[in-house]
Amino acid sequence: MRINRRLLWLAALTAWGLVLAFLHGNWQDKVAMHHERHEVALNTAYQAAVNSFELAAQAYFDEAVSRPGVLSLVRAAREAESDEERALIRGRLYRALWPTYDRLREGELRQLHFHSAEGESFLRFFSPEYYGDDLLASRPLVSAVHESRQAAAAFETGRSLSGFRYVFPLHDNGEFLGSVEFSIPFRYVRELMGRLDESQQFQLILRRDAVEGKVPAGFLSLYETSCLHPDYVIEDTGLRLPDSPPPPTEEVRAISDALSGSEAVLAAMDAGERKVLPVDLEGETWAANLLPIRDPSGAVVAYVLGYSPDPFARVFQRDFLTAAGAATLLLAALLALMLRLLRSRERLRAERAYQQAITDTMAEGLYAQDRQGRLSFINPVGRQLLGYTDQPPLGQVAHDLFHRHAGNGQVPASCCPIQQRVEKGRHYEGEALFARRDGSLFPVEVASRPLYQEGRLAGSVTVFRDITERKRAEERLQLAASVFTSANEGIIITDAQARILMVNEAFTRLTGYRQEEVEGRDPGVLSSGRHDRAFYQKLWQALEEDGYWHGEIWNRRKNGELYLQLITISAVWDQDGRLLHYVGLFSDITEMKEHQQKLEFLAHYDPLTELPNRVLLLDRLRQAMKLARREGRRVCVAYVDLDDFKVINDRHGHPVGDRMLLQLARRLADLRREGDTVARLGGDEFALVFLNLEGESECRGMAGEVLRALARPVEFDDLRLVTTASIGITLYPQGDDGVDADQLLRQADQAMYQAKLEGKNRQHVFDAAGDRQLRDQHETLERLAQALERDEFVLFYQPKVNLRTREVVGAEALIRWQHPERGLLAPGAFLDDMLNQPMEAELSRWVMAEAAAQVAAWQAQGWRVPVSVNVPALHLQQADFVEQVGELLARHPELPRNSLEVEILESSALDNLGHVSEVIEGCAALGVDFSLDDFGTGYSSLSYLKRIPVRTVKIDRAFVRDMLDDEDDLALLEGIVGLAQVFQRQLIAEGMETEAQGERLQQLGCEVVQGYGIARPMPAADFADWLASWR
Repeated sequence: MRINRRLLWLAALTAWGLVLAFLHGNWQDKVAMHHERHEVALNTAYQAAVNSFELAAQAYFDEAVSRPGVLSLVRAAREAESDEERALIRGRLYRALWPTYDRLREGELRQLHFHSAEGESFLRFFSPEYYGDDLLASRPLVSAVHESRQAAAAFETGRSLSGFRYVFPLHDNGEFLGSVEFSIPFRYVRELMGRLDESQQFQLILRRDAVEGKVPAGFLSLYETSCLHPDYVIEDTGLRLPDSPPPPTEEVRAISDALSGSEAVLAAMDAGERKVLPVDLEGETWAANLLPIRDPSGAVVAYVLGYSPDPFARVFQRDFLTAAGAATLLLAALLALMLRLLRSRERLRAERAYQQAITDTMAEGLYAQDRQGRLSFINPVGRQLLGYTDQPPLGQVAHDLFHRHAGNGQVPASCCPIQQRVEKGRHYEGEALFARRDGSLFPVEVASRPLYQEGRLAGSVTVFRDITERKRAEERLQLAASVFTSANEGIIITDAQARILMVNEAFTRLTGYRQEEVEGRDPGVLSSGRHDRAFYQKLWQALEEDGYWHGEIWNRRKNGELYLQLITISAVWDQDGRLLHYVGLFSDITEMKEHQQKLEFLAHYDPLTELPNRVLLLDRLRQAMKLARREGRRVCVAYVDLDDFKVINDRHGHPVGDRMLLQLARRLADLRREGDTVARLGGDEFALVFLNLEGESECRGMAGEVLRALARPVEFDDLRLVTTASIGITLYPQGDDGVDADQLLRQADQAMYQAKLEGKNRQHVFDAAGDRQLRDQHETLERLAQALERDEFVLFYQPKVNLRTREVVGAEALIRWQHPERGLLAPGAFLDDMLNQPMEAELSRWVMAEAAAQVAAWQAQGWRVPVSVNVPALHLQQADFVEQVGELLARHPELPRNSLEVEILESSALDNLGHVSEVIEGCAALGVDFSLDDFGTGYSSLSYLKRIPVRTVKIDRAFVRDMLDDEDDLALLEGIVGLAQVFQRQLIAEGMETEAQGERLQQLGCEVVQGYGIARPMPAADFADWLASWR
């Protein structure tokens, strides 16, 4: 009900606020209307005074100025041709109107001023010596009348005093002659306003910028800044000028001081607005009334201030406070009555809520039933336990709904112990099974009591609790007790002070101590003495910081025997974080540890000789290599293999061989210095690592000692056995720092085999430079294979030309390597590295495939250009070479015969002449011709030319280069040409570089050439352009 009370307070406060708002609004409306009356009164007085003087000015104008005589003088002045004439007329006008001006001064109109039609001053009666100044620029009112030709009146600031100006246009027979002005100081307007409204006191304040723009500098000291606004001033407060307004009264000064700095005043005057403000002055309320005065342009140039006592302001305020107090008392009384009624209702509801809260906050379920067993109430916990959270099953019989005593179905109500006890007015307590709404059963603890009303049995109240978790906990405790008793691991439980509370049977079996022997004692009773104080300090530190420790501890059994246990110790805390127990779970790992140590020994040592094995040898060798690099020393690795040891094994058996190996291993171990390693690698192979050697000679000396030690006879059981050994030696560091321990051992192994090849019973030092060369070659071949895979090879083409017909008869494909770092490489930079390697044949197949594809591309463009490719011997001698060529041509069926030509060296043909001849004939059947490259350089070229069925012979460039200077080369060329003609072979000369060479070759009978004299080798894209330009 706290919510209702809050709502009541909120409603009361809202109503109180609304009433106060209404009363306040009414008060403000009265004040606004009252202020509006003040504004109207001030404005009426002001307008009445101004209009009164305007009527007087109009009367003087009609009576004295608009007469024909005066107008004729003004016309004469306008038409005068000289200043002298105009001055005479000015004097006549002054004398004519002097009586009128004299009467004006006796009244409040102080100035009479004639203006020319051009807007210049013509005659100032108050200062006739000053005339001719332009008034249109400085006098907005004069400018307005001259523009409109209509009379006008306005307030203007003057050179000495400010006031109201009345300007009338002068017309004569419809012609505009100029204007005349009557002026009155504000003092007389103020006096007339005072006579019209005696309740107010008046004051005029002027805008500072309007004054400073007209008043001479010497007159500015007459003005005093107004305390109401810094941009306004008060005129001649010292009364030093005639017609100055009287000084402000004490009340006006006090009110002005009170309004000084008022934000409301400043804002109203900045905006040029009217404003009425109440001012408290010595217990009396005054109304300050601000009325803006505007010039002809509409700009505010002054404020008329009216101050008058205002007794109604306090009356309005007193009325508001009285009404607000009465409304407050009335609402307070009403609220008190409502709160009293609400409290009585809340007490009644609180009692019911308290009873409801008891049942709702119970941890147990509670239900009530009538004498027939029907449910009349069930608390939220009961509904949740039974599954009726959405709607309580009121009105249904509790026994039929959820009582299940045997767990296998309902029992009659006559057999229900809860129902029977209650019907007899007796209590019932016990355990039972209840059924949930979904049919699932759960165990409960039940307490039921009879319910009496007016002394008669009305039903019963039953409390029940779900004991599922308790049942499960009991089962877990039984299981834990079973585990604790039957576990194979030893279990020890201590209190927070590490005093033993309980141990299991496995503990007794492992340690020999029974429960009663260790209960209450410290676990230190098991200490073996093998661990120092620091070990146990770290153990306890881990338990304190982490609540857990796991590791190995040597302990002592009751019989004194030491054993190693693997133990896990855990701290046990309660819900509040307090330490209760330590629980240790351990097992005996002594045998497992010993087995592990044996395995570790076998992993690093030879079981027969107990020398380090290969794994341990390599590890020590890596350490030795690091030490050698750091100290600048040499390491020697010796690989030892017994010569013909297999014969001894076969003749005498392996047991004898093993005994002999043991003795030889001891001899090797005796040669070991500090830091050296002797290892058995398996069978009859050993390895030795010697440290801190000066160089190869010292290493050879150590190897010699090994040879002599192993050559001594081995004697046992009447046997005298003799063997020798072969030793391979390598040293470290080497020139290549990239070598590792495995490579060093392989180097020594290779050197050992070399020693055996040289006759056994000797030593051989590994050739590091030769091995490095092989490795470099292997790396080069791998890089070349990578280049082929990445398409880094390209083919250039050099044309072959018939000098007589100028016909391009073909081209030779020449390989280049577009290296990503070194740029374009010629064949000499890489072909030698793959000589007689499988890579050589693989690259040759690629060249043939690329050349065939290019010939097909040119064929499609209309160019018939046969291409020859160089095929190495390794590729040519492959058994399926002809099949490879056939498959290549099958991929390009559009190629005509003789589109491809194979160039071979003499050496390729002569290595296996029979096979090469078969290949040439097989390819010729496919339309592929052969040519013999570099002819003339072989030792048997002439003798084998007839037997090699090639179609073309290519003369080596060496003969062509010097034929013009060397008679022997020229004679040889003549012989080759003649021989080719005899054997009916086509001829082509390589290396033609000059026209002279070309002419001499034609004279000899060789017409087809290639060389720089025709064109350099070029990419395929450039070759087509070259063909077009050649033709």
